[in-house]
Amino acid sequence: MGNLFFTDKNPAVCAGNLPDMYLAPVLKCIARIKSTFLQSRGFVAPYKPVKWASDYIRWLSESYANAEWLYEYAQALQSEYSRAYEKTKVLKSFKIVVACLQLAKKTNAPKWKAAPWTPPPAIFARGFDGPREIKGWLEFNDIAKNRAYLNWKVQCHSIDEKNPELYSWSNRPTPNFIDLLPKYIPRYRSAPMSPASVGNLRFTSKYVTTPFGRNRT
Repeated sequence: MGNLFFTDKNPAVCAGNLPDMYLAPVLKCIARIKSTFLQSRGFVAPYKPVKWASDYIRWLSESYANAEWLYEYAQALQSEYSRAYEKTKVLKSFKIVVACLQLAKKTNAPKWKAAPWTPPPAIFARGFDGPREIKGWLEFNDIAKNRAYLNWKVQCHSIDEKNPELYSWSNRPTPNFIDLLPKYIPRYRSAPMSPASVGNLRFTSKYVTTPFGRNRT
């Protein structure tokens, strides 16, 4: 299922909380949701419909305020992308979001209800234990849990050190709930090591304690 990383009620703050590499994929996720939403109403849209968007389609159908929040989130993601990469290019995904909204308004296809805004639906995703996945699916249904999940993923990216864009906020402030790990902490360690609290992690020789449970490294 697509993940919008609902880390704040304010869509602009929500977009600013994402590291550089997450901006374009989340914007594409929104474009696919919008496309699927219009196709469910009998219209032709740029992207093919996706099954994982069904919860988002119900959420969008509940209120115009929900659709407006998602559009503002897409706008903020485009703005954050331009700021992070110092580019004026408008991403294809954002053009699709705009086109879908214009079509919806022009035809009044969705027939939105005048209901108040509600948070996006909960998502189910795998947590990570360093380079290893935690077994089972975890539900992230509020801001606090989504922030913890994003923080955990960023920490794992910083440990792997494969692509700095996965744990960087270029030309942007790092969110206050993100705890980046010091580079001197090893991913694996055979010799005994006294527990050292670093953010949400406590490393020992064999185990790592996470916000989602205690697992072997």
